[in-house]
Amino acid sequence: MDWTPKDSTSCSFSVAKYGAQQQVDPYQTDCGNGILASNAQQILNDPNDAYQPMAATYPRTGSLT
Repeated sequence: MDWTPKDSTSCSFSVAKYGAQQQVDPYQTDCGNGILASNAQQILNDPNDAYQPMAATYPRTGSLT
């Protein structure tokens, strides 16, 4: 299944949802880098946070081989 961005403001690693992270976007401070500040563990996020499944009817271009 392919994914497409949900909108222009959603984050893959929300600080509000996943907690403090080592770095954040200075322009969107709720968007972290996916590495926990507490123990440097990588966050396994939910892809639905920032993306949505692309409709099966969406036209594709190019080869899928």
